[in-house]
Amino acid sequence: FPLGNKGLVSIAAAGQGATALIPTLNPAFSISSFGFNNYIYELGFGAGAGIYYQFNHVIATGAAYYTGSASNSDFGLFNGAFGALAQVTLTPSDRFGMALTYVRYYSPETANTASFLGSQFAQSPFGSNTATSSNSLGVSTSYRFSDRFTLGGWLGYSNAIAESSPRNNDFDGSTGSKADIWSWAVTAAFPDIGKLGSQLNLIVGMPPRLASNDVVGRRDRDVSYHLELSYRYPLTDRIFITPGVLVIIDPEHNDENDTIGVGLLRTQFNF
Repeated sequence: FPLGNKGLVSIAAAGQGATALIPTLNPAFSISSFGFNNYIYELGFGAGAGIYYQFNHVIATGAAYYTGSASNSDFGLFNGAFGALAQVTLTPSDRFGMALTYVRYYSPETANTASFLGSQFAQSPFGSNTATSSNSLGVSTSYRFSDRFTLGGWLGYSNAIAESSPRNNDFDGSTGSKADIWSWAVTAAFPDIGKLGSQLNLIVGMPPRLASNDVVGRRDRDVSYHLELSYRYPLTDRIFITPGVLVIIDPEHNDENDTIGVGLLRTQFNF
């Protein structure tokens, strides 16, 4: 619902995240979860609320809090897993935009510090049964060079902290251990290629990678790359088809893993 004539407030009982209200500045349509936006936007999903306020044509701010534990009587809204986000969005011109984002994440049980988008180590740096928090920073940008070409990208970083000791003996670790997670992407959008309303999309990036860890043996030693190409084509004003292909080189940031390729054809109906 509106907040005056410059703001919006969103409240959800379930099934929502920060991107329902907070802009991510990605000009490209994506056929993958990784390609939609910086992974730190997904650190919190479920029940919660968000607010976004446009102070003027240059500066806007937003904040959001979402938890997946609201229906669990042991945790409720504030004692379970949550993601709390704050963002400043700068649009000094109609061509350029930049977003500076901070996210505080916590999970008392099964941690997922990479939003299901990175390696197993990036998702659970200290083991799946270790309470974990993280402080994440992100920068997202886009620049429209012309009506037919917009370039975007983002950089994401998380400092994860073990809030309890692992509940197994598979490795050594303890409360206070820290780990660093990195991710980046470059996106390109080419609107109206072939037909008005169509768009060619290119996304290249590195899925969330655990670059360092106080827990010996739990870090990603190699680097994965995500390559994605798609073409969104309007059959009618309400029906779109999107053929696309994506390739993941060295999945799980492990150069011993074979390259994965996926081709698809997506059909979208708008009502």
